[in-house]
Amino acid sequence: MLGNVLPLFLMGLSGGIVYGTWFSWLPVLPLLCLALLGALTFLRFKQTPSGAVWALVCLGLGLALGFADARLQSPIPPPNPSPSDPVQLEGRVSGFPEMRKDRIRFVMETVTFGKVRVTVPRPTPVAYGDHVLVQGRLKENRGFLNPGVFNHADRLKREGIFLRLYAKELRILAEGPFLPRRLDLARGSLISHLEQAFQPAPASLLKALLLGVTDMPDELRDQFNRSGAAHLLAVSGTHLSLLALVLFVLIRRSFLALPHRLYLGISQYLSASTVAILLTLPVLVLYCGLSGSRVPTVRSLVMILVFLGATLLGRSRNWKNAVSFAATVLLVGAPQALFDVSFQFTFVAVLVIGFGMSRWSGEESFSEVTAETPRGRRSGDYLKRLFLVSLVATVGLAPLTAYYFQNISVAAPLTNLLAMPLTGFLVIPLGLFHCLLHSMFGFDGLIQPLEASVRALLAVVRFCSAAPASAVSLSPPPVWGVVLCYLLFGILYRFRARPVLFVCVPLLLAIPVRCPKPELAMIDVGQGLCTMVRLPDERVVLFDTGGLRDFDVAGTVIEPFLRTRGIARVDLVVLSHTHPDHMGGLEQLVARMPVGEVWWNGEPSEELTRIRADHPQTLFRQVHRDDEMNGSAYQMRVLYPDPDFIALRPQRGGRDDRNNRSLVVRLDLYSTAILFPGDIRSEGESWMSARYPVDLDTDILVVPHHGGKESGDEIFLKAVSPSVALVSAGFGNRFGHPRPETLRRLSETGATLYRTDLDGAILIDHFQREPRLRTYWDLKMKPRKSLADEFRNFELALGFLR
Repeated sequence: MLGNVLPLFLMGLSGGIVYGTWFSWLPVLPLLCLALLGALTFLRFKQTPSGAVWALVCLGLGLALGFADARLQSPIPPPNPSPSDPVQLEGRVSGFPEMRKDRIRFVMETVTFGKVRVTVPRPTPVAYGDHVLVQGRLKENRGFLNPGVFNHADRLKREGIFLRLYAKELRILAEGPFLPRRLDLARGSLISHLEQAFQPAPASLLKALLLGVTDMPDELRDQFNRSGAAHLLAVSGTHLSLLALVLFVLIRRSFLALPHRLYLGISQYLSASTVAILLTLPVLVLYCGLSGSRVPTVRSLVMILVFLGATLLGRSRNWKNAVSFAATVLLVGAPQALFDVSFQFTFVAVLVIGFGMSRWSGEESFSEVTAETPRGRRSGDYLKRLFLVSLVATVGLAPLTAYYFQNISVAAPLTNLLAMPLTGFLVIPLGLFHCLLHSMFGFDGLIQPLEASVRALLAVVRFCSAAPASAVSLSPPPVWGVVLCYLLFGILYRFRARPVLFVCVPLLLAIPVRCPKPELAMIDVGQGLCTMVRLPDERVVLFDTGGLRDFDVAGTVIEPFLRTRGIARVDLVVLSHTHPDHMGGLEQLVARMPVGEVWWNGEPSEELTRIRADHPQTLFRQVHRDDEMNGSAYQMRVLYPDPDFIALRPQRGGRDDRNNRSLVVRLDLYSTAILFPGDIRSEGESWMSARYPVDLDTDILVVPHHGGKESGDEIFLKAVSPSVALVSAGFGNRFGHPRPETLRRLSETGATLYRTDLDGAILIDHFQREPRLRTYWDLKMKPRKSLADEFRNFELALGFLR
């Protein structure tokens, strides 16, 4: 029973953190689940009364500590600053700055606003612990508010970082501690050296593998994701474990090679393994600091230190207690880490590998390889175990991978079989050795062999990702589906089922759990526009594809949102015009998902020409007024641009007039009419209002030009007479969209207004009857006022309501 103390305590601690975090929304139902867990634990140990008492005490203590920890350490939002007034902030740099291509990000501890995420241009000689002064406008860390899509701002808020600031310059008032500062400056110098000494692709990969810098091209990142080697891009458990193994072997063998008398003198006090562990520990800590000390790296370092400490104490075989102890230490210090994706992946991977390999090996820990074992057998055993570890991790992490990333990499076992030895035994040691020689002596003789090894790693990843079935894209399963998969894993393990049955469990994730229905969704893409419509015949149409500078809006927002709705293909993209905020995501979208057809107004565009050449499987069609697409219970017709207006327009001024040539499309869906006018301005609105006002009379209006002052004039809005008006605009955007004068004109029409900058994504369905409109906030848990509210929150938490 004593061997189960730490795992049981961890179970109670995790349950207490969940209960404490969700207490405002779910005060009763989680408590009933925890009571059921306690009852099951009592039944498990009821044969020994003292064991049952110990089990309940461990669970109870963990539950109490987790609940108190979550409530006491729950981040409190700071006061809201005025978004228009610049502020001057003084504070201390907390943590190591994060290097990007052209900027540096760091967290600054301030007195008034708590933790603030600051971005400054690169290069700026800021380092850990510096006392700095910055000036700029504070903004809320909001992210993109789309139901079911991961929001990076939520993770920052769990860490207590609610505000961000962009500063053009920074003044250092006092330097931080010597050693952390020197490490940080050395890291910045090495990043600049790698960028200058290597080609872009090898340089970006080396920066990720060695120094934790993740400004990698989207194409290369996608290749790592598809091949199942994405875990190599973050300095975490894989890197530290492999580095620890290499250091341990080298130090141990060097110790055994000492002169006989010196070896005998030291071995009276310390064994070769103990010496290797004691010398490996400081190197790992130093490397953690050099790589930026990011949260996943520190978490992995704690786990490795626990395992090495257990080895020193002669308890290396009890891996479950070591994992439980490491997780307990991390959760007590930062309870909200339980909800981080990296935390869940780290510990679930360790658990499934530990339990899975013990089942395959037939014992509770991996077998030892002795010196008498033939070399060929040792190599074969190593490759077999490496493949099995990768296979077990891929299967065991499949539910989480499908939930967070909407795909499962089938090629992962093969990729890791080739890439992990190449990374751990060649690229990382050679890269670190090169960085050491360059920093100390300016010696760059290892550049060519290092670049050759990196190119070999890139070739492996590209080869494995190029297979048609290297990755299977899925709609994200609901939470209850993920829980069901892990319950089935537990049942199969408990009854010693055949390993092949474990592989079958992730197939449950491919079972559709929702029936497609006609719906409209204005996706929150920031300062841009992207509206999805699913038609009654299940065809999917996207009106524009958003776009932000230096941001993959398709891969980060649009595709994940479509996956949450069970959509794997886009049948038609309607581009209103070729401005970046309307077509910026098109190139990434056609590279990620099948796109059948693209409509556009014929305006010349170099970017559109390149996309057409790179993706010949997508049909590009120039459309004109009265072009249409019909189907069961719907009709979609192009109303504008009018050839007569275009013929007269060159006489009306020389400025960029792409907005006034936007495609204007009317969609009649059942008995509801919807108007998509793009970024049309007042001149085009007046033309349409005078010539075909009947076509403009619709129920739902996507407000033109994000609510800009030169769009949505009184005559146009009177002709449309909408009952619902939708505005797509970025939160706190620099254009001030939607403008007050436009909002006033909209209010005079009596239309109900919804805005993505305030409401997040806007969803409309039930077109067969009375349309139902919901926003992002309607699909978030709310403070409980009654038991009915709690059941609704419970359904949202489990993914039953979307």
